[in-house]
Amino acid sequence: METLQISNDAYYFLKNGEEPLDDLNLQEGLDIKKLYLKGYIISRVEFAQDDDLVEIDIDEKHEIDITFYPTWDYSDNFNNIIEMRYKILDSIHGEYAIYDLIQQRYKFKAKADIVDIYGHKWFKNGITQYPIEKKMTDAGLTIPI
Repeated sequence: METLQISNDAYYFLKNGEEPLDDLNLQEGLDIKKLYLKGYIISRVEFAQDDDLVEIDIDEKHEIDITFYPTWDYSDNFNNIIEMRYKILDSIHGEYAIYDLIQQRYKFKAKADIVDIYGHKWFKNGITQYPIEKKMTDAGLTIPI
């Protein structure tokens, strides 16, 4: 993991693909993208109050084989129909699956990034986010990272 201080424009270029108005900021974003050929995960963001800079923690994405674990770190039951199951692999990677309690089989599985939002760990996959640390703490469990 690397900590970088970058321009606001470069951050939004990396995060959302928004093209900066300034060519220097665009080049900054493109240079950072070149460093992470397999893609990247931005796991922490801190906006400077008096400046146009953003401090980020960034790491290269890693390919992880998804397996179904005999035990999961946390699961959430929704109306006794489906259960979301979560597995924390390391400080920035996790997996989750949707298990159908009626048909007794998995419906969906996916990888997720673990990101820091307002000082708490969240599972993030695309635009979907889930407050894993809060849910585990509320359930009396300790997040294993």
